[in-house]
Amino acid sequence: MPDFSTQAVVLRSVDYGDSDKIVTLFTSGYGKISAIAKGAKRSMKRFGGTLELFSLVNVVWSRRRGTGFPFLKEATAIRPPDRIRRNIFKTAYASYWTELIDKWIEKGDRHYATFELLSYVLGRLDDSEIDDSLLSMFFQVKFLALCGFSPNLKVCSVCHKPLDAFFGNRLYFSRIKGGVVCSGCGIHNNRDILLSRGTCKLLLWISNAPSDKALRIRFSGASKEEGTRLLEGFCVYCFNKDFKSLRFLREIRKEK
Repeated sequence: MPDFSTQAVVLRSVDYGDSDKIVTLFTSGYGKISAIAKGAKRSMKRFGGTLELFSLVNVVWSRRRGTGFPFLKEATAIRPPDRIRRNIFKTAYASYWTELIDKWIEKGDRHYATFELLSYVLGRLDDSEIDDSLLSMFFQVKFLALCGFSPNLKVCSVCHKPLDAFFGNRLYFSRIKGGVVCSGCGIHNNRDILLSRGTCKLLLWISNAPSDKALRIRFSGASKEEGTRLLEGFCVYCFNKDFKSLRFLREIRKEK
């Protein structure tokens, strides 16, 4: 069978038998694949520690006859996640992003733009130059857009009144309606998220601005908390999944 070569991010790795691992990779050219890495558990010689979670690697793999796992032949490190591994908060954020992708994207579906997004945010997370929570908001805004779930932050999701015409500075975000709702459009419940007009505008800026400009924006503590609560809650609602990494991230944030 012919060999295939591509860049990939390591999403997940589990032991398989006495000496092997099954590695789930999000690749630039072939989407998500799971491949068997022979000898990866017992020996460092074959892969040299390149299959660490969140690593950006070049891989060579081949399909096997029948329905078995592809065979991972080579893996060469491009960007090991050294700083991520040494910081529990960075590890938690990276785990959340990769779990979102792993649970939403089907094997074999090609998502080059999503691969580029994940590779970019993991690289910036490892740089330690940008606030982790801002980077997570950036990732979630962009990922939701790529999946067709962009939150409506421009007009009331019921009456379509523009954001600037809302009465007062406080408004609600409805997960069910997929966007902001003005005070005149119904009774709000405890599933709706209270936030400021300013937070909405900051999230819109992240959505529309080029990456480097979007990540230079400054959130107040209150806006950061509102934006984080909105996006994480909306991701859980849209994808209808239980993200264990998100539960862990929320727990360690409480203890910070």
